[in-house]
Amino acid sequence: MYETLIRPLLYLLPAEAAHRFAFCCLRLLSAIPGMLALMRRVFHESDNASRVQALGLDFPNPIGLAAGFDKDAIGYEALGALGG
Repeated sequence: MYETLIRPLLYLLPAEAAHRFAFCCLRLLSAIPGMLALMRRVFHESDNASRVQALGLDFPNPIGLAAGFDKDAIGYEALGALGG
């Protein structure tokens, strides 16, 4: 669904507009009672093979976000629920 419907629509928008739209959707989802818990359960990575140790820190997966991605700190709860 993402690759066939959502991604083509987002690519029609300027980058900053797509970024704001994605964060708006994340905020709407996280406002639904129980949705953050559901997202954590669905996207939680339980496989220890994907863990990464870097700079003395232990990360549950190798995926990270660029500095400033959530510069206004409006989606940190939803982003945390997605990454685990």
